[in-house]
Amino acid sequence: MPSWKLHARWAKRLGVEESFAYKINRLIDQENPYGHDAGRRIKSVSYRLGRFILKEYGVLGFLAYLLHHAMDYMEYKIAEQGYVDLRNVIHKVWEVAFPVIMGQLTITRTGNIRYSPFSIRSRYPELYGLSRGDMDYYLESVVGGLVNFLIEHGKGIADDIRHELIQRRNRKRI
Repeated sequence: MPSWKLHARWAKRLGVEESFAYKINRLIDQENPYGHDAGRRIKSVSYRLGRFILKEYGVLGFLAYLLHHAMDYMEYKIAEQGYVDLRNVIHKVWEVAFPVIMGQLTITRTGNIRYSPFSIRSRYPELYGLSRGDMDYYLESVVGGLVNFLIEHGKGIADDIRHELIQRRNRKRI
């Protein structure tokens, strides 16, 4: 996946302080009980970690979290097929952000999490820490702002990721 240095560089351009971006990167990649980048593979982990970051680190932490996932997905696609379709990246951002903001995952009696569009969290969000106004703000301003950033800078991010991939491959050959 992209280096933390690259994650932090683009987070800074998004308006997130570099040291703060490093903290979020460390949390996603190392300091969570689920393992490195588990949130990309397991929706319940993405949900739990996203809610934790939103609660503990606020808007900037959540932005860094979403950008981290977007950049990891971009590298995966570039490495796999040589290019990335920005529409798919934006879809991934919404796929990660929407349940976290709307609280639309239900914890079952056994402790598992399942997606539920009709969960009590979506009907009574104020019970879970986000008012309806907060939800609208996060969806429109925060996630929408990141989507606009990705539209504007997606090619540059992809170029930087591609450059890092080439450097890594060249180091392996030596």
